[in-house]
Amino acid sequence: MILGFGTDIVATERIRHLLGKYGERFTRKVFTESERAYCESKADRGSHYAARFAAKEATRKALRGSPPLSWQDVEVARAEDGQVSLKLFGKAAEVATQLGVQTTFVSLSHEKGMAVASVIVEGER
Repeated sequence: MILGFGTDIVATERIRHLLGKYGERFTRKVFTESERAYCESKADRGSHYAARFAAKEATRKALRGSPPLSWQDVEVARAEDGQVSLKLFGKAAEVATQLGVQTTFVSLSHEKGMAVASVIVEGER
């Protein structure tokens, strides 16, 4: 059964501005090491960071507006075949367990200056 759904949209320029202004200080605070490695390998790193930022916000919404989570508690992982998934740590993992979440689904997209993410959490109550 679907326990929660979240979606978020982010202006890519907003993330590019933060990258330019704060650089590594921003990326280390918000993104995990593997997320940073993936985004930094891309020519348009801003759009990839933006999509992951949106996924972190969408996850919080899917977890029913859980208490504030550390940005590092949610990671967008990417398989070799390009499929994306979520990894939850810390408080996000705790909230997911409390809600009975067994499976998460994430979809990312970026186009013309915008990045969007949708997250569905499924499980048993």
